[in-house]
Formats: sequence, C-alpha cells, structure tokens
Amino acid sequence: MVFFLIVAGGILPFITPAIIGYLHENVLFKKYQTTRKANRLIFQINSFKNFNHKYPEKLEVITHNTPYSELAKDSWGTPFNYTIKDDYVLITSAGKDRIFDTPDDILLNSKDSTND
Repeated sequence: MVFFLIVAGGILPFITPAIIGYLHENVLFKKYQTTRKANRLIFQINSFKNFNHKYPEKLEVITHNTPYSELAKDSWGTPFNYTIKDDYVLITSAGKDRIFDTPDDILLNSKDSTND
C-alpha cells in the first residue's frame, strides 16, 4: 500500500496536466460542455420569460454583467447565436470550426431542452 502511494504520488502530478490538457482539447468533451451551457442558458431565458411574459430581446440581457456571463460563449470561445421563434428560442453554437451554418453547429431549442 505504501509503495502504491509513493508511486501514485510521484506520477500523479505529471499525469494530471496531460489528462486536463486532453479534455480541454477533446471535441466530444467540448460538445458536452457547450450543450450544458446552452441548456443552462435556455433555463435562464425561460425563467426571464416566466417573470416578464416575453423572451429577452437580446441574449446580453441574461449574460451581460450577471452571474451568467460565462454562458455567453460556447466551449470554443464563440458567442452563442440567439434566435427568438414564435413560441421558443433557438441557441446555436458555431461548433469546432467557429463558423455558423456548417455541419458541426450545435443547435438547442427551448422546446427540446432538458435544462440539466
């Protein structure tokens, strides 16, 4: 047991940054993080609508100088696109290529959101 702790204690500081770096660059992990951010954003947008009886005109109403400011951008650092439809909102991430209207875009709408 002591041997394991010595080995793990000696190796762990070198392995941990590699694992964190891998997750930081991993596309699937970034898609997961982006989806979670968008769901949290939709939850805040729906809360705003329930209180004000309308969707916010701009996403910045929710994200500018608020505790939710980290939700303004996807995991690649691109601001989310916010579109108000008749009875729902659409949140779009440009995805890995950071260009909207390409196959890697991530789209979530308030009708289908799980709000986890």
